[in-house]
Amino acid sequence: MLFRSALLAVAVARPQFGNRVETLRSSGQDIVVAIDLSQSMLAEDVSPNRLERARLAVYRLMEGLSGDRIGLVAFAADAFVQSPLTLDYRAAGMFLNAMTPELMPIQGTDLGAALRTSLEALDRGAREARVLVLVTDAEDHEDDFSDILPELRAIDVYIVVIGTNEGAPIPVHDERGVRQGFLRDEDGSVVTTRVGEGALQSLADQADATIVRASADGTDRKSTRLNSS
Repeated sequence: MLFRSALLAVAVARPQFGNRVETLRSSGQDIVVAIDLSQSMLAEDVSPNRLERARLAVYRLMEGLSGDRIGLVAFAADAFVQSPLTLDYRAAGMFLNAMTPELMPIQGTDLGAALRTSLEALDRGAREARVLVLVTDAEDHEDDFSDILPELRAIDVYIVVIGTNEGAPIPVHDERGVRQGFLRDEDGSVVTTRVGEGALQSLADQADATIVRASADGTDRKSTRLNSS
């Protein structure tokens, strides 16, 4: 594969530390990273929270690129291109920094919308080497993607899983960013968000995708099945 798994490992392995990891680089690729901005990404079962871990991972990914174009897709119950394919990693980083759940008018996790929008963004490029990186906890799943499986199988697809099976509550903040407690359901019970293993494993199986899971302690684990040890 042109997009080396070692490079992706750099993106997710202890992003808060300066790990020394040898990577194999291949320039001239188009890479689109779709980042889950659903509210569940604010859960703190990985440090400091799922969204920040995702953001740090993508920053580290960009640090390892040279001559590759990168684009960003934001998604929750819908998806849109946050940053089109570019060689300007600094500009992409600024767009990445602005990616928060507040950008999404409707909450949820529609993987189908994320994948279709990412494929459209890749189609706007002219390079044959194309990579799609989906960063998500897949806490919910509202669409299927059977119609785009041939397109997914024709490119390199990586699924970076953020979160734990045990899950965590979702913090709620006021307009000043001060925590007010945790999200509750209609019965007043605190909502616990857990990784949607079923949806992600189904996607990986059908799209021949590679799964990389960021664990709670900051290490990464690459596997072909989410329930592998």
